[in-house]
Amino acid sequence: GKSNVDVDSVYAAVETLFQIMSSANDAFYAGNLASAHNILKDSLRLFTRLKNKKAMAVASNNLGILCLTIYRTMIANKEESFEDMSLTDIACEGSDYCTVAIKLGEEQYEEFYEEQGWSEECLQFMQGLANRYFNRALLLLSTKKHAKSPDDFESNGLRDIQITADMDLEIVDQCIEMGFRIDRVERHDLMLSRSRGIEALVKLGYSPDELFVEDLVEELLSTF
Repeated sequence: GKSNVDVDSVYAAVETLFQIMSSANDAFYAGNLASAHNILKDSLRLFTRLKNKKAMAVASNNLGILCLTIYRTMIANKEESFEDMSLTDIACEGSDYCTVAIKLGEEQYEEFYEEQGWSEECLQFMQGLANRYFNRALLLLSTKKHAKSPDDFESNGLRDIQITADMDLEIVDQCIEMGFRIDRVERHDLMLSRSRGIEALVKLGYSPDELFVEDLVEELLSTF
């Protein structure tokens, strides 16, 4: 088992992460995107020095989501720069953060699966990983216009949509096979969140077919 020192270290890391994310969220919802951006970047540097991969993954994922919000805000306000960063810079940075979050998440998932197999906790972890793939898909497809390699952003974004759909289906199948309870309210909220992201992509001109809209609608209806 873990020593008291180890346990105290884990609790301290979780508390620090919670405080940082809380500060970043406060800044975000207050509309201060620059402050939220700086807080999260500082937190990522801190957790990188501490070699805390779980916290690094959370901070990276949140930075990726924030970059998409910054990008959309710049487009809506017709702004060309944010903190001396161009739209292309924001798109590139967001992609990098999302990729780091996925890479770290995959490493943690593999360790989790080796230890527990198809446990309920493992499937919950898999759902979190699917969400990170979806976040990256939204960022890549939404910012393609200002990417250095638009074609790569589009192809990789559509691939992430496919991966997300496959993982969402696998999670449900495994829950049914293993006899785990599926929280219908939680599942419905997740699919509703997915549908909002997909709707934004359709408005950008992407085909409903390549975004698996029909499957998403069917999943939404099944969770009522």
